Amino acid sequence: MLKNIGKSFVVCCATTLLVVFVGFKTVEATSELYYSEQEIEALFGHLDEQDSIIIRPGGTISHGESYTYELSNPDEKTYYNSDTDPEATTVGELKKRYRNTPRTILEAGATLNRTSPSGQVVELRGGAYDQPTSGFGGPGWRFANYLYKPADNTGGPYLKWSVFYDSAYIGDSGQAWNTYYGSPSGTALYPSDAPRYLTGSGSITTYYTFAPIQGSYYFVENR
Repeated sequence: MLKNIGKSFVVCCATTLLVVFVGFKTVEATSELYYSEQEIEALFGHLDEQDSIIIRPGGTISHGESYTYELSNPDEKTYYNSDTDPEATTVGELKKRYRNTPRTILEAGATLNRTSPSGQVVELRGGAYDQPTSGFGGPGWRFANYLYKPADNTGGPYLKWSVFYDSAYIGDSGQAWNTYYGSPSGTALYPSDAPRYLTGSGSITTYYTFAPIQGSYYFVENR
């Protein structure tokens, strides 16, 4: 959500009623143990089920070729390719995993919902895309785990951005830090907007949002 910019709509999550037997006592509890089919389709339904993907350490899925590196050290890059990585899977297989694995396991590890801007860059080659494995939520400003940049010689300085379920800003690293320090800046993007081609200083852009509706996320592609 953006300050002074209205929210869109709320996605309701399915709940599961549990009956737990402890000795001779019965305890009833309500818990969101698994992702519902509605949630899975909301998160991955816009993707081609045959797309090869990898899961990054920072909690995103990525298709195609890309590099990661620290903004302060761009000469040391790690290369990824979802078509050749032995640990790659497909969107269809990932959706099956989300149906059959408790969300506590799926969401363990990488911490989304950063409360300060990231310093790690994902450089997307032509045709590549990236998005979180789960949605954002919580009070205050929330920042993506990565900054994004198109790889050199892939058609220009722009990346194509979409946001889902709540409004957000797309801006460069400097704008993200200005926002963190109390002066929000960047390009406002809404779920009702068509995907937009955006760029920033150094051809870098990232996602950040204020008190987002639970489940909000972004999709960024170099296409």
